Amino acid sequence: MDSYPTNLYTAQNTLACRSNAGCPVGRCPGVVLSCGSGSAGPLPMLDLAGASIINPYSVASVTLNMKGLKNPSVLITFIGLVTIPAGALPNISFRLRKSCNGASQSIGGSYNFSSLVDVLNSETFAFQVCDCGECCDCATYTVEISNATLAQAGTIVSGTVSAIAVGKT
Repeated sequence: MDSYPTNLYTAQNTLACRSNAGCPVGRCPGVVLSCGSGSAGPLPMLDLAGASIINPYSVASVTLNMKGLKNPSVLITFIGLVTIPAGALPNISFRLRKSCNGASQSIGGSYNFSSLVDVLNSETFAFQVCDCGECCDCATYTVEISNATLAQAGTIVSGTVSAIAVGKT
C-alpha cells in the first residue's frame, strides 16, 4: 500500500501480472479508489427555475491521485439523502464538476431531483457518471447544486461521492 491518505487505496492486478494471463509485463491495470462525503444546507427558499445558482452549493467531493495511470476510465457515483421540510416541494438540479491542472469543467449532464411530498420527508437520490476524458495526475470531482426551486427554506442535501479509476500503469 502506498502512502496516500487513509481514504485512498491504490492496487495493481498482481495475479494477472504474476501469471502474465492476458496482461503483458509492465502493462497491468492500476486501480485507484477514493471517497468523500459532505452536505449542503439548510438551503434558503429559492426560485431559480431556468436560472443557474451564481455560487453553486457544493455537496460532496472526492480527489483521485491517478499518477502513473495511462488513459484511465473513472466511474463516479453519488448517493445522497435529501431531507425536505414540510411544504418545500423541491426541484433540485445537480451537476458534477472536474477540477484538474487549475481548470474546472462540468462532466456529464444535469441530474434532477423533485418531490411532490407535502410533509417532512427524506429521500435518497443517486447518479453515476463515467469520465473517460483528458487525464491529469490529480483530479477532484465535486457534486454541486446548480439550480433549485424550493418553496420553503430548510432542505438539506447530504451524500457520499466515490470514484474508481482503472487504467494501465
